[in-house]
Amino acid sequence: MVIRHSSFVIALVAWLMAACSAAAQGLKPKADDNAGGFISVPSPITSGVVSSVKRQAATWLHGGARVIVFEIQPGRSEYEDCLKLARYISMDLQGARTVAFVSKPLSGHAVMVALAADELVMSSKATIGDIGIDEKFISPVMRTGYSDLARRRRPSQEFLILGMLDKGLEVWEVRTAEGKRYVLASDLEKIDREQRVIGKEIIIPQGQLGLFDGDKARVLDLAQRLAESRGEVAEAYGLPPKSAIESVRVGVEWRAVRIRLEDFVGPLMEEYVRRHIKDQLERGKNFLIFEIDSPGGYAFTGMDLAEFIADLKGVKTVAYVPKQAISAAAFIALGCDEIVMHRDAILGDCGV
Repeated sequence: MVIRHSSFVIALVAWLMAACSAAAQGLKPKADDNAGGFISVPSPITSGVVSSVKRQAATWLHGGARVIVFEIQPGRSEYEDCLKLARYISMDLQGARTVAFVSKPLSGHAVMVALAADELVMSSKATIGDIGIDEKFISPVMRTGYSDLARRRRPSQEFLILGMLDKGLEVWEVRTAEGKRYVLASDLEKIDREQRVIGKEIIIPQGQLGLFDGDKARVLDLAQRLAESRGEVAEAYGLPPKSAIESVRVGVEWRAVRIRLEDFVGPLMEEYVRRHIKDQLERGKNFLIFEIDSPGGYAFTGMDLAEFIADLKGVKTVAYVPKQAISAAAFIALGCDEIVMHRDAILGDCGV
């Protein structure tokens, strides 16, 4: 037997195992319809995007939202516009807990917006850093902007952030009896003289820009959580499942359609789903909601459909599971950008 799509299959199986493990760890915060929601921040971040995000955030805040999640999209943006949005998030939203969700590799000045939130959540596919990748010269004004943000939001990580901006810096982690701290190489000699150093290691070598995946960002205390989808973020912060779907992305006109997947996952379902998706894309739909209620079926059919959905370009896909998506049906759900479930729904072979 030939195993197809091995890396994709491994990723799906790993996700299912993690989901089962998470289900056994205890209850998540209870969802509250007024708790808050998501705002998608597109790229490039322009003055128009900044204004639109501010309006959406103000609406959430005035409605009593306790949590506002900004999903930061990757791409190249100008420093000045990112600085304006970062200052707004870090200074003007004091009535709510702000969260940045980075689900894909993020570099350039959009990183500043992510670091402006109270907390950072990253997916396993995401990286964060390379802030100065497009800059030939780091001006004192730009460096001061990042230092000010770090001191306001992340004072212990100021040099980590500057190391993502300026490849001329070398950043070390130093461990003393008082804990760990991040310092520049130029300060090592002074620290060795004045404190008892337990250990030290280089984090960002000179000549490179800092770039970290989710696991490393957690170790460095840049990221507070790991999550694979809006649905997981919503559950972690006590937001209602529908909040993961109802967010309006700035500057994008969504044209949604619901596709029901019921009963056995087999060749007939695969043919129907592929044909239906093709028809809807030809009609200009760009937001596909798959309502899945299935006891399972042929594993490779589910995997093939999952990869087909995952490879769709320019389309937002959400799996909605009100009751169950077992075995092969779970693979289909995992091929979508987001998964939204009822609290007592079942994904895979365990309740999540």
